[in-house]
Amino acid sequence: METLVYYFVYILMGVILSLVNDSICVPFVTLKKRQISGRTIKFGGYEVNEYLGIRYAQPPVGPLRFQKTQELCEVPGKFEAVNMPPACHQYTEYPYPWYVNGSYRSEDCLFLNIWTPVDASLSNQKAVLFWLHGGGFKLGSIQDRLYCGVALAAIGDIIVVTVNYRLGAFGFLTTDTDEAPGNAGLWDILEALKWVNQNIEFFGGDTSRITIAGESAGAITVGYLSISPLGAGLFGHMIMESGSPGMFSQETKPLNLALAELLAEKVGCANDSHSLMDHRQSVTECLKMVEAGDLERAEFEILPNASQDFLPQYGDELLPKGPRNAVFNGEFRCKKLLIGHNSQEASIL
Repeated sequence: METLVYYFVYILMGVILSLVNDSICVPFVTLKKRQISGRTIKFGGYEVNEYLGIRYAQPPVGPLRFQKTQELCEVPGKFEAVNMPPACHQYTEYPYPWYVNGSYRSEDCLFLNIWTPVDASLSNQKAVLFWLHGGGFKLGSIQDRLYCGVALAAIGDIIVVTVNYRLGAFGFLTTDTDEAPGNAGLWDILEALKWVNQNIEFFGGDTSRITIAGESAGAITVGYLSISPLGAGLFGHMIMESGSPGMFSQETKPLNLALAELLAEKVGCANDSHSLMDHRQSVTECLKMVEAGDLERAEFEILPNASQDFLPQYGDELLPKGPRNAVFNGEFRCKKLLIGHNSQEASIL
């Protein structure tokens, strides 16, 4: 039944995309240092400006692998935002609909896509939907045509933003060091939300009307932002589809450390006489040197089950308290909340 539902969803998306005509002009947005050009496309009787693959943070590559997201160093110049960005690294041998089963993946993946009504401007600002994809914190990408924001921007008369963030070991591995503290994927999302708050007005967005929304892992992250002290003031409303901040009741850091040990052994960075627990710095440095493709496949080999993997953890400045306890204690920031679930949650797993 679940597979049939996905089939019809993709058929529907095909119909929607068939309504999207080729570019008819070249819109551009001038930020503080960069000028970004996109394309204006027709959707039925509407026109929408589309900007693809906008970088929102420094590339998390080399020594920045596993680290907290670094703020983007803007380089003056012009950028043509007309190509879909790469997906963040991920791998599975199972036919999950949300898996990016292709070669267009990269560690340099911290990009976002933006769709705006053509009449959006500083004097005619629109509400903003900031969308986070699902996939269990290990799969998914804004490449997926399900996340094309043309229809929502056109019919809803809003600005739609979709965001890539690091997944699996790249996004949530920790060695309990400054070089790999954990929660990198959540720091990505926080940085993207900051970028939107700083720049979306140039696209005609209203920063006082930002709604953060997501499905599954995306919804869980929306919930995390509502209880994080660092999320304060960055959004007003929330939509959580099939997820909440209380999804994981146990402390996940010990699990993440155990999985990091297994992964390090799998790729030859640790062994019985040189364990992660006793040699954190050297093992972490070794993990940063492993080829990304080798690391993602090794992760799948030790964790073939899609419901098991590196997960967000609490105890840092982003999530100082256990999410479930924070919610129960009323530490939950939101003006308006829309939340829902499916009748057969997780049946596809």
